[in-house]
Amino acid sequence: MKKIIIFTAFLLFLLVLTKVLDAAGAGAAYLGEKPPGNEPKIFAPGSVSVEGLTDYVISFSEDGSEIYFSRARHGIMYCMLGKDGWSEPALVNFGAEYPGGEVHIMKGGEYLLMNRYQGLGNGEQGGIWRLRRIYPDGERAQESGRIPIWGRPEFLIANGMRATSTDDGVIYVTDITGHLSQEEGADKGIIARYALSGKKWMRSEDPTGGINSKESDAHPFIAPDESYMIFNSLRPGGAGKGDLYISYREKDGSWGDAINLEALNTSEADWGATVSPDGKYIFFTRNITGNGDIYWVSSKIIEDLRPGR
Repeated sequence: MKKIIIFTAFLLFLLVLTKVLDAAGAGAAYLGEKPPGNEPKIFAPGSVSVEGLTDYVISFSEDGSEIYFSRARHGIMYCMLGKDGWSEPALVNFGAEYPGGEVHIMKGGEYLLMNRYQGLGNGEQGGIWRLRRIYPDGERAQESGRIPIWGRPEFLIANGMRATSTDDGVIYVTDITGHLSQEEGADKGIIARYALSGKKWMRSEDPTGGINSKESDAHPFIAPDESYMIFNSLRPGGAGKGDLYISYREKDGSWGDAINLEALNTSEADWGATVSPDGKYIFFTRNITGNGDIYWVSSKIIEDLRPGR
């Protein structure tokens, strides 16, 4: 009997210890912010989302220890989780020399995608550029505790804006040349798919179905397994100045109807979605009266809306 009591007490100790460790890990994630429920809330106010500034389109390293986001008139910012906690947001090492917009970390963490705009005065082409991570002394940033360092950008895709990728390396972007049928000066945008062929990313068949409409469709987030896509659109029937939509991949490879993410959208512009690496949260940008903040919300809505679930 005594051995049973001791064994039971030991099991209870392990259970409590596991819960403590899990709680500590959860507290360290996402800058220690309290996770949201089904109601969107501002992410890291005063740090990532700063009043009076325009912060937009967030991205994460695969293990969640690095956070990247864009800050208008500043550049690409990052935070890193180290042994002493999260660092304060700072400009990335390439930010001053190679200014760019929305970033995305590809599977494995070795490459970062970003869009750069024409007219920067550097004579280089606008579109999607790729940077390779540099590991000082062969160590990964997370192992060495050093800040992430990225190499010189290489050009990948013309006329691209906000790229995300699948686990297989397929890239989805906004083609900002848009629909040729639109009137001059109108908002333009069409979502395009690129796959690696040899050493180049070649444009394959653009997504159809519910994704690309006659209006502007932009800022795709593609699921790692390419099973769904979240994007924003100016198509009729939305709640405001740009709404978030989701489309699910059908069994035959086609894309289903676009479903308005009504619980996330407002009368303002809601756009630039990202799903966290652990799949638990949707992050997106909301612009209000000229300023922008990054919001987050439970990703439960993705499964709730999935057809035939």
